[in-house]
Amino acid sequence: MTSNNKPYDLLFRHTMSSDVALKDFLRFHLPKSLNQRIDLESIQPTKESYVPAQLRELHSDLVCTCRIDGKEALLYLLIEHQSDAVWLMPLRFIKYKAALIEDYLSGKPAGTPWPIVVCCCFYHGEKSPYPYPTDVYSYFEDPALAQALGIFKNFHLIDLTIQQDAQMQQHDSLALMERILKYSRDRDFFKSLSSLLEEYKESLLRADSPLGDDYWYAIYLVSVTISAKHGHSEEEVTNLFANKLTLPYTKDSIMNIRQALREEALQEGIQQGMQEGMQEGMQQGMQQGRQEGMQEGRQQGMQQEKLEIAKNMLFQLHLGMDIVQKATSLSREELEEIQAEEK
Repeated sequence: MTSNNKPYDLLFRHTMSSDVALKDFLRFHLPKSLNQRIDLESIQPTKESYVPAQLRELHSDLVCTCRIDGKEALLYLLIEHQSDAVWLMPLRFIKYKAALIEDYLSGKPAGTPWPIVVCCCFYHGEKSPYPYPTDVYSYFEDPALAQALGIFKNFHLIDLTIQQDAQMQQHDSLALMERILKYSRDRDFFKSLSSLLEEYKESLLRADSPLGDDYWYAIYLVSVTISAKHGHSEEEVTNLFANKLTLPYTKDSIMNIRQALREEALQEGIQQGMQEGMQEGMQQGMQQGRQEGMQEGRQQGMQQEKLEIAKNMLFQLHLGMDIVQKATSLSREELEEIQAEEK
């Protein structure tokens, strides 16, 4: 509600401050299904307001206590005065509800029940009747599908903690990820990891895997992180992967990949530091030509080092293109040129 609506706000608050008017409002304007559950005689307005500061200019709110289904409850009325029909009014109310509930729960312990929020719009515009739907689902291209999915009623939970292994095994490309996530909090994770690597060895080593030929390395990285929480070192995880996956994934090759990626990260940090330093030097008066020459020389040196690392990974460790590309940040075309030169 804008400042032009202040008189409406004043009128509303003055009227609704009366117990009689409040009960009449609930009696005549709320759905009958809700009215039948509210003990109108129990309604008591409060002086509370949970409207966030950024919304106070947009609407009026009224908080009252009452008994719903015989239990004490908090009823939150959110009122907006509109002299224009607004196509996005339902979306606006959704935002209001979320903001109000969040503000009400701020500082309260987990498990605090959410208040009942009823959004109302007093419309008194030129177009009559109000030209747009009030049902949120009517705004979707397929209202029935949106309602069936419960877009505004629930979120879809995938609770891995209660799913059985047999069930997750049926989830194809998701199975290994789901099972690792499920076991991640178990004290016997390392033992479970050993069994999983044995079970999924073939899929991890497939050259035509839909998840990429370096998917095993993503599993390795998360396994190192999880295992560390259970007291297992990176070397133990590396040995486990080397033993379970066999050649070309030996302990040395895995550690070389790790080292290559660490060096790449270090090089990126050095390069960024150089660039920042040179920028600062330029601001202090460094000559442009000298700066460009230094930067070009450093970049050429780094590029040459990347090429050497890539050659070692391709022809000595026999690693896949995807892994080498991620480890060196070289382009696919550059790696193909290296392979062509060796031939």
